[in-house]
Amino acid sequence: MLLAGACLLVALGYVLWLHAVLRTWRSLPLWETPPDFEPTTRVSVVVAARNEAERIEACVRSILACDYPAELREVIVADDYSEDETAERVAAWAAAYPDEVRLLRLSETQPPAPPGKKSALTQGIACARGALIATTDADCLVPPHWLKLLVSAYERVRPTAIVAPVVLEVQPNGWERFQALDAAATTAIAAAALARRWFAMGSGANLCYPKAAFERIGGFAGNEHRASGDDMFLLAKFPMEEVFFLKNAQAAVQTRPCPTLSAFFQQRLRWGTKNIGWRNQALKAALGLLWALPFAVVLCTLLAFWHLPLGGIALLLLGAKAWADWRLLREMSAFFHQSQNLRHFWPALGGHVLYLVVVGLTAVVVRRYSWKGRRCR
Repeated sequence: MLLAGACLLVALGYVLWLHAVLRTWRSLPLWETPPDFEPTTRVSVVVAARNEAERIEACVRSILACDYPAELREVIVADDYSEDETAERVAAWAAAYPDEVRLLRLSETQPPAPPGKKSALTQGIACARGALIATTDADCLVPPHWLKLLVSAYERVRPTAIVAPVVLEVQPNGWERFQALDAAATTAIAAAALARRWFAMGSGANLCYPKAAFERIGGFAGNEHRASGDDMFLLAKFPMEEVFFLKNAQAAVQTRPCPTLSAFFQQRLRWGTKNIGWRNQALKAALGLLWALPFAVVLCTLLAFWHLPLGGIALLLLGAKAWADWRLLREMSAFFHQSQNLRHFWPALGGHVLYLVVVGLTAVVVRRYSWKGRRCR
């Protein structure tokens, strides 16, 4: 009875929390570029790249295609010791667009910069000419109005940092749509957390902040030893009330889902190993609740082999999660014009339960993962 009661309390907390996330998302105003907007801010788009020869050209091309004045924009690709043709392909773009594209090789700095994404971003930002820094990942595509939306929010609101959405560019199969649904829920949680001042959350694939603000807080100082976390640990250093979430589907950066189960597991393990470093208790509580309900479902299912009534509790818990998840994902999928992903909701629900339990436990025990051909922790 004690176990059943505890599990039901966890389910209630989960449902109420996702309800609060959904209500907050709905209350957020849509940000639109003002009709009379004429940008005056120079922007440096900094992209850290390692072994992204297949995607980096499309990424650079999408940034150059933004409807933003060329004289107020530059793209800096910081090559993180790539072992493929990433640097060579960027060099060709830099030769074709010398005033707009710059290649920075970490191996050629004096002295050679240490490897890693944070090092690459730090070096890129240091040589940026723009007053405003926008970051995205080398495997991402940015939409045409991306820079105008970011800069208009910066010039009108004057936040210290801007968080904007990231969506997955998916093929019509269950594996990729499962990941897209997970990403949509993460966006909603990030937006609500910032609006409610619970915690600062966002993706480095779509961040924006003044160069002066980055330098004022010391950049990534204090967490350089962590291979990942160039986004969350950085946002945690900004005053939370000065971080702005830009709600607009046209500001959403697109990236590709993980192609294999192994790649997906390593990505989630990378994210999970960061959790022990958070100081914000609300963030820890949210992550704990996200993990506790799936764990309760799995635990009650296994214990039902010895005590059958716990099987009914497991179904009740799963039903509570399904109801809360469906309401949120229906809203988010419609907003980003990805409602077709909901066709795979039920198998995605089972996959979500299993992966959260497995990755959560592994992240605590193992704390090591592979990323870009490197072993990290």
